[in-house]
Parts: sequence; structure tokens; C-alpha cells
Amino acid sequence: MGHYLAVGIYPKWFTFVQTTRDPHSQKKKYFTIKQESCRKDVESVFRVLQSRFTIIAGS
Repeated sequence: MGHYLAVGIYPKWFTFVQTTRDPHSQKKKYFTIKQESCRKDVESVFRVLQSRFTIIAGS
């Protein structure tokens, strides 16, 4: 089973990896930086797909 990067608007399910709001340890800070980087990449790809395929609904 996979895990999904999510923001605070999604339910607290074990498959959703929520963003840490205020990371204190080095490990949590590193994870937060990597998670935000992946999220930006996914959002960028989604915008490209949205522009090419009109079937994907935009917000």
C-alpha cells in the first residue's frame, strides 16, 4: 500500500502523510523540506497535464 503526501485539509488516515507545521528536530526538518519539494513537483506536473488535457477539472 502506498502513502500519499497531503495537506491539512485531508482526513487523518494512515495512508496520508501530513505536513509537519513546526518541525523541531533535524530529522523532521529534513523530511519537511523533502516533502515540500515533492509536493511542488507534483503540483507542477498536474498544471502541465491540466493545460494539455481538458478532461482534468481545475479548481
